[in-house]
Amino acid sequence: MTTDWEDNIKALVLAQGKLVGKDPVPFVQRTTRLPQERGVYMFSDVEGPHICYAVGRSADLQTRLRDHWDGNDPQADLCGKLKTEGMAQDNRESRDWITKHVAVRWLTSDEIPMDDGYLEQFLIAVLRPRFNRPPGGTATR
Repeated sequence: MTTDWEDNIKALVLAQGKLVGKDPVPFVQRTTRLPQERGVYMFSDVEGPHICYAVGRSADLQTRLRDHWDGNDPQADLCGKLKTEGMAQDNRESRDWITKHVAVRWLTSDEIPMDDGYLEQFLIAVLRPRFNRPPGGTATR
């Protein structure tokens, strides 16, 4: 007999495996491939999911990833974080880095058996993405 928390952990681990096991999409192809749906996304290295750059969730995956590309918020988007970390001087350099290094994986809300916020926090805790910042904390590495 399992408890509710054991069932929840199992569901989170299964969802993590499903996300990591998805075929990666190069970041530059995101607008043609990502749905305009609620879900959770993961930025990983183009070589594989063993290097995780960021995890997030959004009510509209396509729009949120466009925001990461636009680079208008240094604390909330990938272009901005690359500049903040000193890895790029401007959005052009950030986009070049993203094009060379970042692939996207995602799950839509209908593929997630729980609230997407739980999965996002679980993935941040387990994968320790380089550019995610825990509340009140510093970037995880």
